[in-house]
Amino acid sequence: MIPSIEQAHAIVDWALNPSTHASNLPPAYTDVLVQSVRQVLQEEGPYPSSKRLEQLSTAIKRLDPKAFDSLRSLLVWTDECDQRVYDTPAKTLVWQALVALKRKGERLRNHTSTFNQILLKHQMKADEFIILAREVEVELEPGQLCVTGEDELLALLPPTGSKSGPVKSHVNYFGQVEAGRDPDAWASVVNRLKVPLCQLRRKVNDKSLWDRILAKISYCNLAGLDPVEQLHALRTLSPDLVTALEVRADTITALPEIMPNLKSLVCKGCFNLNTLPSNLPQLAYLNCKSCTRLRALPSSLPSLKVLDCSDCSQLIEGPVEAPQLRSLECSYCPNLLNLPSELPELKRLFAAKCKSLRNLPSSLPKLDHLWCGECVSLQALPDDLPLLTRLCCNECTTLQYLPRSMPNLKHFECGDCPEIQVLPLELPLCDTLKAWNCPKLRDLPISMPKVTWLEVKSPELRALPKDLDSLYCLFVGGSRYIQAIPAKLTGLVRLSCTDMPELVSIPEELPKMWQFNCSNSPKLKVLPKILPKCTEFRYEGCPQFEENFPCELQPTARVSQRWGPSKSYAELMGKK
Repeated sequence: MIPSIEQAHAIVDWALNPSTHASNLPPAYTDVLVQSVRQVLQEEGPYPSSKRLEQLSTAIKRLDPKAFDSLRSLLVWTDECDQRVYDTPAKTLVWQALVALKRKGERLRNHTSTFNQILLKHQMKADEFIILAREVEVELEPGQLCVTGEDELLALLPPTGSKSGPVKSHVNYFGQVEAGRDPDAWASVVNRLKVPLCQLRRKVNDKSLWDRILAKISYCNLAGLDPVEQLHALRTLSPDLVTALEVRADTITALPEIMPNLKSLVCKGCFNLNTLPSNLPQLAYLNCKSCTRLRALPSSLPSLKVLDCSDCSQLIEGPVEAPQLRSLECSYCPNLLNLPSELPELKRLFAAKCKSLRNLPSSLPKLDHLWCGECVSLQALPDDLPLLTRLCCNECTTLQYLPRSMPNLKHFECGDCPEIQVLPLELPLCDTLKAWNCPKLRDLPISMPKVTWLEVKSPELRALPKDLDSLYCLFVGGSRYIQAIPAKLTGLVRLSCTDMPELVSIPEELPKMWQFNCSNSPKLKVLPKILPKCTEFRYEGCPQFEENFPCELQPTARVSQRWGPSKSYAELMGKK
């Protein structure tokens, strides 16, 4: 059985409940729990927080060790991804597998055939895979995926129907040139196979030959070299030739000023790097994460497509122009003031905990994902986000205005936003809306026909939408005005309507209800007579039900009352 996404959410939340015990598990529940966790994590995006993963790991390990073993690699790799953004699903898939291999201590060469098929299926270039492997710090041994194009990749795969493994096209990275002193031959291998220079350095002991090789390479990965060696390499290489540069050393304070052909620059963790080159016309990928002394980025990056400048605590200015930028991550930059005014190609923006950021780009016509949580100075979002599917702006304490139009939005979170009063009028495709602790929120969208998960807490909330036929889970609390929960919620599995002083009734037919909580709703009088699937029922602070329990439940269902710990329904009825 593969549960729907609504069922998956309900199952995961039920598993996370501290009152859920292994003894309550139905037969064959392990597979359902595994499938549910996978679906929920996939829906939440490839970047769940470490806190979320720790919560899931602890609960599932306690509840069902078999399910935890099945999910171990998933929970590990998602945390290791560290909110990484890739422009194709294949890269995320490969990253997942590589981190799992690293954590298990397995050798990559034992899985070459599998990776080759993944790359071929998703038309991912082998050099992109090699770069990913380097980032995960998985060592590529001689003969592993040493290909540069699809034809070579095809040659590595066994013939159709063959049970043999892939044919290795290279016995050794440097097997053909080990005895030679030709710097062109060495440089050709490095450039073609994307070999880190630390591996080349082990083969070349002659300083003169080493310097001549450095002057001819275009792929310059200095990670793994001694910091002094990295500085020497930066001074020796030919800036006009370099197309890819990776440095990781505390001693580096500056990079070559002019690199006209540079396409990829990785300098993450260079804590003393003060500036970046100002003229990078071909740069398409820039990762300067955790460069804590970097104060500004180049003003013009005309070819840039992916930028990660997160955790740059001194960064004040982003680029002024980046017309090709598709993915931007600038989270944890507390001093960042500005982003480019227009980003016409941007699809993903991660700007969490940018405490000084006041405005986002005004034009984001292709934006698909937006995370701007804990941007405490942000007062408004762009007015029109036509392609946005996921928005998370939790804890934006000064945010007042949301986009008027988000026709493709599917997942929306705006918790702990005290200044928000109004949400968009219509969210026709939204399936998840979470707006907890928004004390000024008065109205929800009038139309949300596809919403399956609705979570809202506001004392000023006047009413709930009527077209909630698809609703699966409803959490509403704190309203001083709502008197009734809409009828015809026959698909509802979880209902929580707490701290609602005027609530009088809820729907009388809830045949699929698993969990129900109506605590501190003193005027509530009307409840369903039978809840055949309910496993948890809470009604503390409801004086109408203290003497006569209103519903018929399963014998094993847990019931929580005002006067003590939860009891099973059978125990409760036996006492009475």
